Amino acid sequence: MNDRDPRRTVVALFAGAFVLFLIVTALMFRHEIEGIRSAKADRASQVREIPDFRLTDQAGKEVRRRDLVGNVWIAGLVSTSGGETATVEAMEKIVERLATVPGFRAVLVTTRPELDTAEHLAKYVAARPHPHVWVALTGEPARVADLARIGLGAAVRFVEDVPRIEGGDGVGIVDRKGRLRATLDVNEDRFVEGALTAIKHALAER
Repeated sequence: MNDRDPRRTVVALFAGAFVLFLIVTALMFRHEIEGIRSAKADRASQVREIPDFRLTDQAGKEVRRRDLVGNVWIAGLVSTSGGETATVEAMEKIVERLATVPGFRAVLVTTRPELDTAEHLAKYVAARPHPHVWVALTGEPARVADLARIGLGAAVRFVEDVPRIEGGDGVGIVDRKGRLRATLDVNEDRFVEGALTAIKHALAER
């Protein structure tokens, strides 16, 4: 063994460490890329078209999907008899911040269309902050159930062939093209921040 062997050993160790560093870095980069792709896929899977519908608003006017196209809306389920109060209270916080923004609407879909007539909904909306922003929808139970189930992902069960919409604490963010872009839980600590971010992104799109 000569005096160069220790130097060769050091060089070999450094070379090995450098190769290991490159391998670990490549694996971390690949993992990060896969995470980004997965997040994009998750977001894409949440985007779905709101189905066409023909319902009645609180003023007794017919409302179809095309009537809301061009607006960004936050949508939730409600019953004027007192159900889904957490959902409405959470939506009110968003309305308070965005009431003056052109093209923003807050849409309530009744879970009890057999009870929530246009007149009932009109009184309910009148008691909300900034009533002009709100659109409350009712109509034939089957049609309301289709919008709640297909459009907003609500659970619907049937009792003697009559659809019963299960209320929940989720709200949807719908873009200008009538696509559901996000579903948020109103009980989450950062709900307001998340909802405002999703709505502002949708408003910025054309």
